[in-house]
This record gives sequence, structure tokens and C-alpha cells, in this order.
Amino acid sequence: MGIPGNLPMAPLTLGHGIGFALTLAFMAGVGLVSGRNVKSSSDFSVGGRRAGPAIVAGTIMGTLVGGASTVGTAQLAFQVGLSAWWFTLGAGLGCLALAMFFAVPVRHRGAETVSQIVSSEYGPLSKTLSGISLSLGIFLNVVAQILAGVALLKSLFGIGPAAAAVATAICMGSFVLSGGIWGAGVSGTAKTIILYVSVAMGGAIGYRLSGGPPKPTSKPFFPPRTTSPR
Repeated sequence: MGIPGNLPMAPLTLGHGIGFALTLAFMAGVGLVSGRNVKSSSDFSVGGRRAGPAIVAGTIMGTLVGGASTVGTAQLAFQVGLSAWWFTLGAGLGCLALAMFFAVPVRHRGAETVSQIVSSEYGPLSKTLSGISLSLGIFLNVVAQILAGVALLKSLFGIGPAAAAVATAICMGSFVLSGGIWGAGVSGTAKTIILYVSVAMGGAIGYRLSGGPPKPTSKPFFPPRTTSPR
């Protein structure tokens, strides 16, 4: 199923622009304030091992529960069908495996990456191979995030996909470099809250605009009576 072409885009009102600007400014402020905790490379990559459960959960949820798993997955599901589910399904299964089998060993070894753990057990070659595999996986994740940003910027401002992709990549790169794991954790928690509140408000508005629950008819409908053959 393809996306219908030449559909008229809803006009961008002043309220949309104000909401977009306030959200962007809020998230940028959260990232900048969180970046003050970064004093070393350890603070940037693993939060100096001082990050609590809220920061860790915010980092994971902010990475997975975002544009890639909402706008991006919904768009791909509309285009290609059920196979778009593999991104969010794989991310959920990966988090489950991380919590059950890898979180404790990573903590006890003092390692910062999975590649460090693999190399300590299987040698330098495994470190290279695991680094390449993880890089490819991160690349796929980034592509899904950029697809979500492109869809959002195109719908809001009517710009081309190339310009939207470049703008999204610049925003993502600037945000990551400014705060590291602290910025990702705090902003991820804030983004998740904003996302769920927005979805709830959007659902309520859509339900109201659709007319609410179906109204009962004045005359009840009874299906025609059929006779069974003897």
C-alpha cells in the first residue's frame, strides 16, 4: 500500500509554531543543563557510574520510545505492513536480554561497551567484529529516527526530504554531543512524559472531533429471521 500523493497539507497555525518552538527550546534547555554534569569521558559515556535507575530508564526509553517507534514505525507500517513491527519488537527483546543476561556482568566488569566484554573473553578480533555489528545496528536505529524527523518537518514546514534529513541529523548530533548520557537520560525521561501526554491529548481531541461515542438509534435493528432447512 502506498502513500496517497498530492494530498493537501493542513496549514501551520500560530499555535503549532508556538508549540513546536516551546518544545524544542525546552528539550534544548534540558540537554544543556544536564551537560553540566559531564566533566570527563566517563561522565559522557556512562554517567560516571553515578546514574541512578531513573537516568538509566530515561536513557533507554528516550532512545526507543520516540520518533522511531511512533512516527517512523507508523509510517513504515503504512507503507510496507507488519514487517515494520520488527524494529520495536527487536528493541523490546533486546532490552529484555540486556536486563536478564548482560546488565550485571557489564556492571561488575566495569566495562563501558559490549565490545569490551566480548574482547576480554574472545580476543581482539571479536572486539573488531562486535564493533562493526554494533555500528550497523546503531546506523539502523539512527535511520529510523531520521525518518521520523523527516516526516515531522515535511508535514509542519513543507520542506523537501533532503533538507529535513539534514536538519534532523544536525539537531540530533548537537544534542548528543552537548550532554552525553546525562543529557540522554534526563531529556529521555522528559521526552517520554511529553510523548505520552501528547498522545493522550491527541486521542481525546480526535475522539471529540469524531463525534464521540455512537448515538443509539431511535428504532432498534434486528437481523432478519432465517429458517433452517429441515
